[in-house]
Amino acid sequence: MIKNTKVDVDEILREVDLEQKKNDKVLSLSGGQKRKLCVAIAIIGDPKYIFLDEPTTGLDPLSRRKIWELLTNKRKGRTIFLTTHYMDEADILADRKLILSHGKIRCLGTSLYLKNHFNMQYSLDIETSSCAQVHQIIEKYLPESQYEMNNDKQIQNSTIEIGTWKLPIASTSQFSELFDELESSCGEEEGRLIKRYALSMPTLEELFIRLEDKEGVESQDSHDDSGHPISNHDSDAVILDTREELPKMEKVKEISNLEKILTLIKFRMKIFFHNKTFSSSALIVPVICSIITFIIVKLFTRVQYVTFDSTEISPSLYHNAVWNIDSGSSTIPNFTNTYEDVVGGGTFTEYAVDPQLNDIGKAVDKEPYYVSSVSGVLDNDAYKFKVYYNESMAHALPVTMNVLANTILAENNIHEKIVVKSHPFSYGNYQFVTVTSVLVGIYIGAAFLAGIAIYGPLVVRERVNQLLQQLQLNGVSRIVYWCSVLLSDCSLSLITCFLIVIVGIIFQPKTFLSVYVISVLVVSVILWDICILLYQYILSFLFKKEDTANSFIPLIDLIPAYVGISVVTIINATNPPTDPTEIYSTLVIIIKSFSP
Repeated sequence: MIKNTKVDVDEILREVDLEQKKNDKVLSLSGGQKRKLCVAIAIIGDPKYIFLDEPTTGLDPLSRRKIWELLTNKRKGRTIFLTTHYMDEADILADRKLILSHGKIRCLGTSLYLKNHFNMQYSLDIETSSCAQVHQIIEKYLPESQYEMNNDKQIQNSTIEIGTWKLPIASTSQFSELFDELESSCGEEEGRLIKRYALSMPTLEELFIRLEDKEGVESQDSHDDSGHPISNHDSDAVILDTREELPKMEKVKEISNLEKILTLIKFRMKIFFHNKTFSSSALIVPVICSIITFIIVKLFTRVQYVTFDSTEISPSLYHNAVWNIDSGSSTIPNFTNTYEDVVGGGTFTEYAVDPQLNDIGKAVDKEPYYVSSVSGVLDNDAYKFKVYYNESMAHALPVTMNVLANTILAENNIHEKIVVKSHPFSYGNYQFVTVTSVLVGIYIGAAFLAGIAIYGPLVVRERVNQLLQQLQLNGVSRIVYWCSVLLSDCSLSLITCFLIVIVGIIFQPKTFLSVYVISVLVVSVILWDICILLYQYILSFLFKKEDTANSFIPLIDLIPAYVGISVVTIINATNPPTDPTEIYSTLVIIIKSFSP
């Protein structure tokens, strides 16, 4: 296996007809077979770039054709650089051709472009009884055509003439109409204008010979006796002057480090999101784990926690009880009547001296039970009350105080009333609370780590594939590379973290109502994210294979987590919290312990 690419050696040898030589030594192969072996080695590993130096030299025509077919099939999705002395090979295999002559670049482009650029033309050979008539037909469709009389091709002792016409490549759109008329005049019958005709395309070999001949003429006749250059105005003046310097390339604008970082981040994001395994492991799985954790906690909390509804504390709670009033010592005007109206029901007993109050106090174990005994005076607009209440009634004192407050309001012609409510604290199993807080911390912390532990092995993969070295060849420094890695990984991991936080807000909204809590949480998550990523990068240098890193880095990440959980558990065991709200602070400590 080469760079995670499976190689079928038998298939490659079969493609170059060397399967029967699989077990032979290279020294025993012929020159043509060695050339085939070089081609086979070049395509091993599915490379994006292939360099071949005269791959078919020394091969028989059949083997050469097979190599052409192989390279034609392998050209998709890759770039092949090919050098050859066979012009037909270059014309068939190469999309763009570059011709070198005496170390100089004479031309570069596609076959059609080069043939057009150097005024190459189709050759139309016609056997006819009258070249003049044929010339008139050709000129009717192609006025730019050129007629060439070739005496070497004439048939002796015959009335048949053989003429050659040069047709521009740019005029191929008119060929169909021309050939239709030529075909209508063609035949072996007597009296036919045309006996037969043939069209041949210009070849790269003709272009190469033309360039060589032109360079030879220019080297001899391009200067006169005094050394001055002689201008050439013939039709082939488009050929490059090899004495001239090559054109100077415009200086490419250097890309700044910031642009390099942004470009690398863009490509990393595309690669990550196109990878379904990465998307599920880094984004989807952690969120699903956190949702399941909060749902389970929500269900168990409803079972283990006891909650109470609020209850209004009013005199109606004791409508059959006795209310005692000291009417003798009271200096508040109309106090007794107003007090009874506010109570609204029950039995009222008036007493005037302390012995009667003592007797009432001794009768609390007999029905009817009394709620309270009150006496009050008005001293300089200040109300002073003495209240004796029945301790066996849980709400006796708050009910009495509520009645007195509403009595004062009524005495001052205020019709609104003060309403008193009792809302007992919820309570639950403390051991369940502790275990739940630890488990929530473990699973939520594991959800965070599941979304972040994948970045360390990715760095290992890039190092194994020598990505940094390849980027350095393209002008990317080590600092630029690591900045792009940190920023891209941090952005993606923060998305995971904030998705988990949003899940927590959905299931525990009251905990996140404070802007202060949210601000602290956001800052903590960002700092924790940066630290854990740097921790991942440091751990990645301990591994040489991605599979090993995938197995051990998550386990190493759990070490500080378990240390933090152990410390918090010991603290809770030695100093158990009595405030139910402290479960959230414990949970935050546990989650933060997952940072290195």
